[in-house]
Amino acid sequence: MKVICGPASTLPDRARANVRLFSLFSNPGLAHVGWAARGWPDSIRKAGIVVPQNVWDFSTLCLAAACADFGVSRIGSPDGWTREIELDVAVSDPGHWNALSDQIAACFSFLTGDIWSVSFRAGGEPAPVAKKPVLVERSCVSLLSGGLDSLVGGIDEVAAGRAPLFVSHLARGDGANQKRFAWRLAPGIAHFQWNSNINPARAKETSQRGRSLIFLGYAALAAAALRSFHHEGTADVVVPENGFISLNVPLTPSRHGSLSTRTTHPLFLDAVQRILDSAGIGVALRFPYRHATKGEMLKACADRQLLRSMATQSVSCGKYLRNKYVQCGRCIPCLVRRASFLHAGIKDETKYGNANLRDAGRDKGPNDIGALSHAIVRLRQQGVKKLIGASLAFATQDERDRLADVVERGFNELEALLHLHKVL
Repeated sequence: MKVICGPASTLPDRARANVRLFSLFSNPGLAHVGWAARGWPDSIRKAGIVVPQNVWDFSTLCLAAACADFGVSRIGSPDGWTREIELDVAVSDPGHWNALSDQIAACFSFLTGDIWSVSFRAGGEPAPVAKKPVLVERSCVSLLSGGLDSLVGGIDEVAAGRAPLFVSHLARGDGANQKRFAWRLAPGIAHFQWNSNINPARAKETSQRGRSLIFLGYAALAAAALRSFHHEGTADVVVPENGFISLNVPLTPSRHGSLSTRTTHPLFLDAVQRILDSAGIGVALRFPYRHATKGEMLKACADRQLLRSMATQSVSCGKYLRNKYVQCGRCIPCLVRRASFLHAGIKDETKYGNANLRDAGRDKGPNDIGALSHAIVRLRQQGVKKLIGASLAFATQDERDRLADVVERGFNELEALLHLHKVL
């Protein structure tokens, strides 16, 4: 499937069966053309962000990749999963970005589990020009999703005396939490909330492995708002995610590869960092909880009293929208969340759709509890290295040992949860 993304004026008049068209930043009102991020350049102008063209092109690329991921269905793939995606993106300097196309394609392929090729052409939207340029005096950018990890990350940044600029990917059900958290953590500090609003013209794909690209595109834009980015030439972006869920080791042999999400996997983030460096964008991704479990993040949080008052307002569930804004309590993100509260000794007052795990059986959908139980039994019988297999082959031996320890400690937290509910 070929996916062509750019301003409406640069798109073909007609779309063939194996071509998807996306108008970026405007809705042309054509039935055969999808669209995304309508009006986004105006919001950037109004915010006063001084956006270098290479940063804007990077954000455009991230948006285009998310459009392709959302707009190309996996149904009909030979193996029911792997797609072949040829992405064509309009940017201001196609020669510069085409030199990085192989690197970019490899990064996207790892993230989504598909076969990507990426090319660039002229005609991209020029970077927005700020109406009243503003350079923000903040020490870093911190991603704030409305989840528990990003809440802990924000608390720790503020407690350490840093003044983060928060940036959020606005999604249904998360917006109010994001605003509430940003205000509680640092009243008066700027907080950007942006929404890609991707609308494919045809059937959409729900797996959404590429959604983290949007967040990183937003992070680069937010970094351009910092004085340090323009004066010192670099800015830190904090990615507050625990190492256990980032590695997301498959629980069973059938959950290999991208069937387990890789949205903050170390290999993916390292690949994005290389793209940023190659593009001359002075953004340094910082991954402070790479060697911590979620429970350890909560337990070591620099302001436990503040965390206790806000933690249960956070959202972790992978099926939150599907369950009408109720956290299911039985998907892997929910199970990891519940185990982290237990490990940290913090009362979990979250209202879960499946409060008792013994009653959350196979009849209620894909059985993550069963897969997790199976993984824990394998871990106890065969050891963590056998369970992990080649999942950590990318790391040096020392780093591999540290990450393996994170995996084992994460499973220890989950095992304690399953014992509490008499599942194991």
